[in-house]
Amino acid sequence: MKVLIQGLGEIPITAELALEKEKPDVAYVMCSDYQLMYVHPDYQKSNKDVITETARKTKSKVVFKRCNVFDPKAVRDCLADILHRVDPAKDEVVVNYTGGSAPVRLFLGVFGVQLAKFSPKTKILYAISYKKEGVEFSDNHTEMLKELLPTDIDLLLEIFKSKPVQR
Repeated sequence: MKVLIQGLGEIPITAELALEKEKPDVAYVMCSDYQLMYVHPDYQKSNKDVITETARKTKSKVVFKRCNVFDPKAVRDCLADILHRVDPAKDEVVVNYTGGSAPVRLFLGVFGVQLAKFSPKTKILYAISYKKEGVEFSDNHTEMLKELLPTDIDLLLEIFKSKPVQR
């Protein structure tokens, strides 16, 4: 089974694009009630309606997982609840870390990198679209992020730690 896990911001374009490109069997969307019911000025429908309609077109089941998207503990608990429904040994897991609040994007990115280390069926997706400009990206960042994180972060912190402060 193909499973998509993603966040939702005020505009549904990142979630919509990931659904269209990946066509998962099931998509979990981490969001708040506000984000779900919000109608972005570029759309005539709520984010929930836009995503539900896209899921219908791609024949994907969509599950909205509501939480306080600004509370890291609530985000962690929401993600843990999703993970109880996924089998990384059998399922192809696509983690879209593009949309949502900062805590949601952080948790999804870190989760995706860690899962990809032991589950080769994992894909970390960067999906963004600027419709007016005609620009659309749906890139697989899995290998790049596995290579860069956390080793490059550790390297940068070592440089920062050993650097004399200049004022």
